[in-house]
Amino acid sequence: MKGYSTSRSGKRARMLSGQRKRERKDMRNSRTFGYGLALLTGLAVFVVLIVAFSLFFSIGEINVYGNVLYSNEELIEASGFRIGDNLYLFNKYGKVQNMFEKLPYLKKVQIRRQMPDGISIEVEETEARFAVITEEQVWLVSAEGKLLAEAEGDAGLDKLSKVYGLRTEKVAVGGMLSSSPDPESRIAAFLGLVKALDAAGSLDKLGDVDMTEAYDVQFTYEGRFLVSTGMPENLEEKAVYLDEVIRKLAVTDKGYIELGGEQLRYIPSEEAPGLNTDQKNIEVEAEDVPSTDAEPDSGIVTEPTSEGEEEEGNTSETEGEIPDEETEPEETGED
Repeated sequence: MKGYSTSRSGKRARMLSGQRKRERKDMRNSRTFGYGLALLTGLAVFVVLIVAFSLFFSIGEINVYGNVLYSNEELIEASGFRIGDNLYLFNKYGKVQNMFEKLPYLKKVQIRRQMPDGISIEVEETEARFAVITEEQVWLVSAEGKLLAEAEGDAGLDKLSKVYGLRTEKVAVGGMLSSSPDPESRIAAFLGLVKALDAAGSLDKLGDVDMTEAYDVQFTYEGRFLVSTGMPENLEEKAVYLDEVIRKLAVTDKGYIELGGEQLRYIPSEEAPGLNTDQKNIEVEAEDVPSTDAEPDSGIVTEPTSEGEEEEGNTSETEGEIPDEETEPEETGED
């Protein structure tokens, strides 16, 4: 009986052990099925959300503001927006870059969402300010230094400031002049001059510019002066000083102004001087005049308190100096 009882106990233990193994296997299968079902459910919900997002958040209208040169259609085409595109799933930076690359006269672009289903494209356009003349062609350039287009003939060039001595290799239309190789820093000096005059509120007075010699930038100014900056250093200070000096001259005065030395030199001229593209150094014009130690010429104010007073002299053949003002030593015009 004892042996029989032991045999029955062993069978019962084996049965219980097998039952537990089957239960554990069923639990594992149940968990696997549950995970799979949850994954499928989540995927289905995600697809439904994407579809709903596309249907209920699509672009219904595209509005354009601030454009003059470019039409609404050109701007929308360049942006890549289409009616029906998703209102949220787009790369704003990429859209703006596309517009700058395709439409060079754009200065600023701002893209906004307009609820409930609109896109707003607000632009600011630029215009040609300079005609950069090279050996091969003439390029239209904005005041910001952006290469806008190649000039077609001479139409409109008389309204632009002509710039000589710059090289525009490796600059594509829509690119900046600053991206061109500039081993002699001529482009940097030109852009520095433009920035300085713009900061002084005098950019509209700038005429033609000669950048042939990087160490002696020359330009016409107000249509009656030829200005030499010397080395293109401290240009912002020189721009301010230049206007202060001209304000002391008569409105009919014409001549040469040199800002490159320790003291400004003004050389009167009967006619408004212009750039000499064959012989650009204005020292040639002054080689027969006395040294800077000569007495000031007629029409030149030498002291802040004597503004408008004149001294006798031959203004067509003498050279004048405008000394520094004692009350404003920081604006000496020194390099």
